[in-house]
Amino acid sequence: MKKKLILLLTAAMLLTLILSSGVLALSDLTNVALNKTYTASTPYTLENPNKYVEIDGRELTDGVKGSTAFGTEWHAFYIASPYFITVDLEERYKNIKVLTVEFQHNPQPSINKPTWCKFYSSNNGIDFTLLGTATEIDKGSNMHDYKLVLDTPVTGRYFKAEFPKVDGFMFVFASEFEVFVEGAIEIEEPDVVIEPIDVLFTSGCVITDDYLYGVPFNTEYADFLSMLKSTEGIVLKNKSGEVKTSGLIATGDYIEKIQNDELVDTKTIVIEGDVNGDGRLTSADYLLVKRAFLGTYTLTTAFTKAAAITNGTGITTQDYLKIKRHFLGSFNIHAKYKRYEIEEYPMTFQMTSAVEYKMSCTYEGKPLTLTFNKKTWGTWNIGTLSYNNVAMAGGGTDWEYVYRAGQTASSTPFCGGNHENETLVEIKFYDGSTGQEIVLPVGQSVQINNLMIVEKTHIDYHQTTNGFCDVVRTYIISGNKITLEVNYELTQNTYFGLSYTAMFPVHKNYGRYCKFLAEDGTDLGTVTTLPANDPNYTSKFYYNKAATTCIIWGDTNPEYKFAVQIYTVKDSVDNFKNYEKTFYWDMNSTQNKLYFSRYNSSSATLVQAGTKMDTKTSWTFYIEDNAS
Repeated sequence: MKKKLILLLTAAMLLTLILSSGVLALSDLTNVALNKTYTASTPYTLENPNKYVEIDGRELTDGVKGSTAFGTEWHAFYIASPYFITVDLEERYKNIKVLTVEFQHNPQPSINKPTWCKFYSSNNGIDFTLLGTATEIDKGSNMHDYKLVLDTPVTGRYFKAEFPKVDGFMFVFASEFEVFVEGAIEIEEPDVVIEPIDVLFTSGCVITDDYLYGVPFNTEYADFLSMLKSTEGIVLKNKSGEVKTSGLIATGDYIEKIQNDELVDTKTIVIEGDVNGDGRLTSADYLLVKRAFLGTYTLTTAFTKAAAITNGTGITTQDYLKIKRHFLGSFNIHAKYKRYEIEEYPMTFQMTSAVEYKMSCTYEGKPLTLTFNKKTWGTWNIGTLSYNNVAMAGGGTDWEYVYRAGQTASSTPFCGGNHENETLVEIKFYDGSTGQEIVLPVGQSVQINNLMIVEKTHIDYHQTTNGFCDVVRTYIISGNKITLEVNYELTQNTYFGLSYTAMFPVHKNYGRYCKFLAEDGTDLGTVTTLPANDPNYTSKFYYNKAATTCIIWGDTNPEYKFAVQIYTVKDSVDNFKNYEKTFYWDMNSTQNKLYFSRYNSSSATLVQAGTKMDTKTSWTFYIEDNAS
């Protein structure tokens, strides 16, 4: 009896201590994550008699704690780890004090609690700060809380839990992620962000300093607004300062951005060639340029820029000739402003990890995926294309390009692409249909109809950081088709050996055969490589095909075809001047590879600084009817 009394008194003292501390008293804590949306590592959903596979995306914040072993309250984390849960509180809450995740520990069915759980906070969902590692609390009945009590409360909108799977076990079961505010709930006012005038990447327009360039001739008001990232607070005025809500956009018009009743940005429109400010190109424009060049007419700033097509600053005789040729139809002033033809296909785009993005879609009733992977040196390349959950192409080797390049003719080692020696400058992802930039935290996905990736790099000389070529890669992905445009500009005089401007690595099961087609469609023949896993395998190159398109297939599902095509014969293959031209390599016992080549294997070619090259390649997977 005395022993029982001592235990009761001890329990009462502990409860009084907890409640009186004001730190963990439940009455002082509010779970602000309740019913909030979240992203998490992919759950196990394969059909079985248990309810936990019936995922509705609310399990981790619906307020329902674990009460059964395999009920709907659980999110079953499976396969690769560490796992994550990121909850979006929708606003920035102050005084976040306690974070918890409930886990199940049930070793018999291979469900094990994690060895640790770390918590992070963020205001933007991208940049996270580690808050600390949780303390494990055994609640009995196989239930465990992993709780972090912060010494100093924090403010944040996004909170993430990260935890591993224990080796030898299949699952980690989590039920509830709770984020507690201590005391009264307070919301931090969002920062006032000045949003300058900006254009959609797909618009073809560019902003330089206080000027907006690239608007085509004869562009109506409504069409111009669709070129802007946002029209909120936008006011368009003509050169006289009068508000403009219709008619053609013209040189001298300007845009004002009003935010919180204040003018925060202004951009003046310059349409190169529209020198008289009517939004068109007529004979009057090139006559004005001629007069301005001769000094009998004076142009003001924006109109001078519209006339100075060649160098952007001062008028030359070339400007008059270019405007006149554009008027006559033999030249395009605005060709430098890229506008893309967008093909649409319903897709899911997800950042699956810090080093991988994945596009997923359904093609001919089966899943098709394409990964985009970060290399250890920092650039991102096309990864693996899979159809119906079978990897068919890629797998870590090159698609984009690789160059043999050096500072001397005697040494031109591999540089760029999948051969390192390339530095990332910037990479951005866009919804190609809308032009809006896509920014995803790990685990989050977005539904799109066209994906555009713009990656800027510079290629370096072998094992140096000495860049010799500035590169802009533009990938356009629409379901079963990948298109890549690459713009190069040499920044140093460089020697090139035999190089490859586009490639295609494919598993032999789906790429044993390659048909070569010339630019005019002439069939240049089909090569047949050794079958997969042939015990007598020997490497072989099938050189010297002046082909711009190749059709590739294999013995497995021979109706599955790949069409690989180059569109820029001069810059991609230098009009087939070298011996190798387009060729197919029986690369190893399981894989073949297609190459479009440039430069020579026998001697190096010197290319001068300032040289520009533009290449375009597409890779299309399709299923052919009536395959033989």
